[in-house]
Amino acid sequence: MKKPLILALTAGLITCCSSPSPLKDSNKEPIVETQSAIKPIDGLEIPIRTFQVSAEKSSEIILPNGGSISFPKNAFVGKNGNAITGTVDISWQEYHSISDILFSGIPMSYDSAGVSSAFVSGGMFTINAHQNGEEVELASGKDARVSLASNNEQESFNFYSLNEKTGEWSYKTSAKATQNPNFKEETPTSQKTNYVTLDVTPSFSKDSFPELNSDEIIGWETLKMRLSTKDLTMFRTNYLKAQIVGKENNEYVLLVKDKNYSKTFHVSPIQFGQKTERSEAVKNKLEAKLKNEEEYQNLAAQGKLIRTMNIPNFGTYNWDCMYSKPTQDLYVNLKIKDRTDEEYTAFFYVIPEDKVIIPIDEKSLVKIAKDKQSAIIAITKDKEVYSVKNNELKAAAAEKKREFTFQLSGRKSILRTPEDMTKVLSSCI
Repeated sequence: MKKPLILALTAGLITCCSSPSPLKDSNKEPIVETQSAIKPIDGLEIPIRTFQVSAEKSSEIILPNGGSISFPKNAFVGKNGNAITGTVDISWQEYHSISDILFSGIPMSYDSAGVSSAFVSGGMFTINAHQNGEEVELASGKDARVSLASNNEQESFNFYSLNEKTGEWSYKTSAKATQNPNFKEETPTSQKTNYVTLDVTPSFSKDSFPELNSDEIIGWETLKMRLSTKDLTMFRTNYLKAQIVGKENNEYVLLVKDKNYSKTFHVSPIQFGQKTERSEAVKNKLEAKLKNEEEYQNLAAQGKLIRTMNIPNFGTYNWDCMYSKPTQDLYVNLKIKDRTDEEYTAFFYVIPEDKVIIPIDEKSLVKIAKDKQSAIIAITKDKEVYSVKNNELKAAAAEKKREFTFQLSGRKSILRTPEDMTKVLSSCI
C-alpha cells in the first residue's frame, strides 16, 4: 500500500490580486515523494487537484467550499534557493470525512511524553508546489495563508504539522475558527425522512427467509414513529439480541431483547447498492451524522467555519484535538473467515461520529470507546471489506474479558468509492 490516494476536489475559481484575469486550473500530476509515513490504501487513488498561480504576483486560490489559499508576491524558490518566475503548480488535498481520512493513510495519533493519543480532526490538508516537475519551496519570510473550511462546529482546535517521513506530528499553535461568510445553510435530507436505522444484526432462518442474504444487508430500518424514547435509548446504549421471527405486510418482524427488555418491530432490510428512496434517506442520515464531506466534493454544501493559519513550508497540516472520552482496553485477535492473507489487509478501529481512525494489527490492544458507537474495519488487497460491528464490540466489552477473538464478517461488494465506505459504516454502527 505505497501509492498515494488523493480524494478529488472540484476546481474552484482562482483569482490573482494583481490581475483580474482568472488563473488556469490544471490537472497535471505533480511528482510525489515515495519515502513517506503516509500509507494510503492501494488502488483507491484519485488524481491530485492542481492549480496554477503566478510566481511573481500575489495570488489567491478560491476553493468551492469557501476556503482559500493565498500567496504573497515572489513567494517561491527552487531547491537551490533561487527565486522562481513564471507559473507554479499548486497541488492541494483536504480531508474532512471519515472516508477521506481513512483512505488518505495519514497517521492520526500524537505522541507526547511517551503517551499516544488519537486525533479528532477539525480538518486536514496537504499542499505542495512544483514547476516543470521539480519541487518548489516557499521563500524565507513568504508564508502561505490557508483558510480551511471546516464542518466540525467546535470553535477551537490545535494546529499541527506532519513529518511525512517519520509520521510524527508537531504542535504549532491553537486558534479559534471564524464564521465562513460564504456558508449557506441547507436542510439535510435526513431531517425530511420518517425512517431510522437500527443498531442490530439479527439472526434469521435461511429456510424461512430464503430471500434474505446477510452478505448484502447493510442495515435495518423502521418508521421513527414506532420507537419510543426508551426504545431509542436501548438501541443506542445496549447490546440487544435480535432475531427475525416473521413477515407481515411486506415487512419483517424483528424481535429484540435483553434481560429487562423485549419488543418486536416491523422492519425492512437495507441492501448494498439499493436505490430506493428510503435507502437514499438512510444514506443521507448517516452522512449528516458523520458530517460527511462527500457533500463538499459535489459542491452541495460549504463548511460553516473557517480555520486560518499562515504556513512557512509546504506539507501536511491538521486542525485537531486529542480524543479524551472514556475507553476500555481490549486485546483483539482478528480472524477473517476463509482468508489467509491477513498480512495484506489493513485494519482500522473507527469512531465515526468523532472521526477517529486508528490503524491496528490483527493482534492489537484497542481502546474501545465506552459511550460512542465504533467498529473495526478490515480492507483486503482485493478491496473487500470485513468488519467487527458496534454491537459485537459492546457484547465483548460487556463480558469484561481482557482478550477477545473476532471472526470478521464480510461482503461480496467491492470497496471503490468513499460512498461505499459510508455504507459499510452504516451497517457497522
